[in-house]
Amino acid sequence: MLRFLKNQLAIRPGFSIVPGVILSGVGGGMAFPVLPLAALNAGVSLSFIGLIMAANRLVRMVFAPIVGSLVDRFGGRAVFLSGILVNMVVMALFAMGSLTGKEGAFFFSGRLLHGVGSACVFVSAQTLALFAGGKESRGRSTSIVRAAQSSGTPLGFILGGVLVTFLGEVTTFLLAMFALLAAFLVAFLTLPNLGKTAPERHKELSPEKLHWNWRFIPLFLMVFVFTFSLQGVLLSTLVLWVHHRHLSIGHLQSQGTAGILLAIEAFCSAGFSLFSGRIADRWGKPALLATIGFSLVFSGLFLFAKELNGILLYGALILLGMGAGLVWINLLLFLDTFIPHEMRGRGMGAIQFVGDSGSAIGAFIGPVLMLKGVGAPYSMAALLTTGAVACGLILLMAEKKIPQRP
Repeated sequence: MLRFLKNQLAIRPGFSIVPGVILSGVGGGMAFPVLPLAALNAGVSLSFIGLIMAANRLVRMVFAPIVGSLVDRFGGRAVFLSGILVNMVVMALFAMGSLTGKEGAFFFSGRLLHGVGSACVFVSAQTLALFAGGKESRGRSTSIVRAAQSSGTPLGFILGGVLVTFLGEVTTFLLAMFALLAAFLVAFLTLPNLGKTAPERHKELSPEKLHWNWRFIPLFLMVFVFTFSLQGVLLSTLVLWVHHRHLSIGHLQSQGTAGILLAIEAFCSAGFSLFSGRIADRWGKPALLATIGFSLVFSGLFLFAKELNGILLYGALILLGMGAGLVWINLLLFLDTFIPHEMRGRGMGAIQFVGDSGSAIGAFIGPVLMLKGVGAPYSMAALLTTGAVACGLILLMAEKKIPQRP
């Protein structure tokens, strides 16, 4: 009983991060399905719509390492709250675009700014999660925040699609802004300031030190493959895969069917993330768990490449969700075993940069590969995951040589 109470108190700071992470994801998710069609109806070209949708990820790639340094210097609380405020301004810009009829300019500006805000929220949340649980509960704390990230955006997809149908674009954007305001107030009242480096210690740590460890090579390759496959290829091609196969859930069209399938994968990932965190705290073998996760991801992608229907399709989604729940958390935990705690922010910024690079490239290559066959993108992603498994085995050998932290 005493151990249980101790563990619950240890992860309590992790729960204070959750409202901001979920509502930030909901706010961004609410806008995502609204923007393309609103811009298209306003006469914006398809090429510029593509640029609008890609803008935030490109900016986040640039700002994630910078945000990581800011987290190390000032702590996660200030950066997290700043990110939510920036995202509120983003929603206001989207609403202004719809009100003024200048959707192209305002949507593009908003997406650029969203790259800064989302970098602040994601990097600081992941860093805070590592600090929040301490040594014994960092896996569970990280899994709680990861589950919030995985569930917030699909909830936003669903909510945004419903609200825009009944209330219109402007009201949807404004409600997203108020959701972020609520997240800011909750975080302001409850979020502890973790991860701040003492000024004299900060001067001793140069950013270059983060890149001198050889373990970054296999670790970052695994991060790249993971985001390339699930956040790049899968997100950009699933609706095309569904359309080509003439699949539907109920009377939904391809977009609605694909949205539900993505939500199934995302919620499986969120649920399994919580289980993964407990296992990581108990076993203390993040490289092994990440490698097992990639084996599950490979199985799911293999089934997609075979273009299977029925229960096997849902089985593939569950495998992908379970694999995702194992992989991301344990890659973060492995990184945390060999970098100084004072550099956790920079470590999370580096991982976010590599992850965004993989998802951006996967989103571009996925539709192109479909020209060779509807299952081609998933075959390519599955092939890359075998390389990720090999990298995991390398990290598994390195894991045995890393001394346990006090």
